[in-house]
Amino acid sequence: GTSKKFTLTNLKVFLKTYFDTLYLTTLQKTITGNVTLDNTYSDTIVKVKANATITINTGLKANFNCVFRTFTGANVIFIIGTGVTADAASGLNLAPFKMATLFKDESIETYIITGETT
Repeated sequence: GTSKKFTLTNLKVFLKTYFDTLYLTTLQKTITGNVTLDNTYSDTIVKVKANATITINTGLKANFNCVFRTFTGANVIFIIGTGVTADAASGLNLAPFKMATLFKDESIETYIITGETT
């Protein structure tokens, strides 16, 4: 078989590829209507392109998080499901051209909504 020498150059190439793949790829999703969040939304930037209610139910993974960005004519209302607690000091509405972050407080069913909500 062929073996490669361990060199600093080889290590740099490996680490760059590893970190580019693992950490530098941010997934984006687009919403054009009402949605109930599931774990596929975690660690994503969610582009909201039309009016939507976004429901947060129990069962999302520990440390669930995502960022919402609304566009022209898109208003969001966050709906808090049964068994879920929301810490949303500014409110549960997100107007067009605004951003908000949602994250789960570890493994309990408490979600923090922060950003440009009203």
